[in-house]
Amino acid sequence: MKLIILWHSICVNKGILIINYRQIVVQEKTALIIDNDQSHGKGVATALKDLFSAVYSTTNPFDAQRMLKQQPVNFVFTEMNLELIEGTELIQMIKKYSAGAAIVIWSASLSIEFEETARELGVRDFFEKPFNLQVFRERILNIM
Repeated sequence: MKLIILWHSICVNKGILIINYRQIVVQEKTALIIDNDQSHGKGVATALKDLFSAVYSTTNPFDAQRMLKQQPVNFVFTEMNLELIEGTELIQMIKKYSAGAAIVIWSASLSIEFEETARELGVRDFFEKPFNLQVFRERILNIM
């Protein structure tokens, strides 16, 4: 969804009235959180709610796939060790249905090899659990 703001300025130059119109398009930022632990996902959603116009959350990657097919998002925040899908497969699925989304991953154990592969696939940042929500917010603001 886009918010369109019409803005105009009026000035007089040598007795001639000049009206300038500009259209400013502001994209609303939306996010999807995918986490096995529903309470962790809700905690992250609460920490981010003021940064996004909408924050969706699910514990099931296939529900996330259905959501992304219907409405792509700007950010996807996900646990890497989901029960129903492998990490790189999840990243590829997100890119397929929400190509421009910034992907941020967290996990209790991330290997350097996986991080390298994930970065090649377009993942923007990684967090090791448990992580400080304030630091998390600050790094997300830097990505935005």
